[in-house]
Amino acid sequence: MQNLVRCCAALALAMVAMATVPVAGAAEPLKLVIYGGSGNIGQRIVREALDRGHQVTVVSRDPSRVKVTHDRLTVVQGNVLEPDKVM
Repeated sequence: MQNLVRCCAALALAMVAMATVPVAGAAEPLKLVIYGGSGNIGQRIVREALDRGHQVTVVSRDPSRVKVTHDRLTVVQGNVLEPDKVM
């Protein structure tokens, strides 16, 4: 399970990095969904995405653990291991 979490965090970080690479004609911010955004690494990813101007939705088992607040941030409850509770 720990390896799955680390893999997902690394994948999310890579997605944020790819989303910020300048592309001709891509002037609008992206809408990103970040699973695990309440954890240590996840919150760093969330902050980075917000700093780069993206609209971010965090899916967390416990939304009260998300300490970041921002006008472009939405936090919803969900569990990636329970597909019926995922966006």
